[in-house]
Amino acid sequence: MYVYRYLKIFQNVDLSSNFYFSYSYDTTLPLQAQMRTNPGPFPPPCRKFIWNDHMLDGFESLVHPKWVLHIVYGFIRQNSILCIHRPLELLFYHRVWRPTE
Repeated sequence: MYVYRYLKIFQNVDLSSNFYFSYSYDTTLPLQAQMRTNPGPFPPPCRKFIWNDHMLDGFESLVHPKWVLHIVYGFIRQNSILCIHRPLELLFYHRVWRPTE
């Protein structure tokens, strides 16, 4: 069955290092849009960072937004360093633009 095949493929993905998933933080938007204080709906995602955008064409208008998952490829790492004898948390976050035709 296809279910077992896809489950086996998913189990081979290394999620222990530099993997980030969030329902509440839209990784396609810049930090300025994430930290906004005005209420209201969030702006639409930035399409240039969505790698499965071609698969979502037509699908997003048919289903509830909770069923849509945007995949963003990039790098994320958090480090703690000492700066003047105080701990400082650094977050390195890099998104890769998807190739365009």
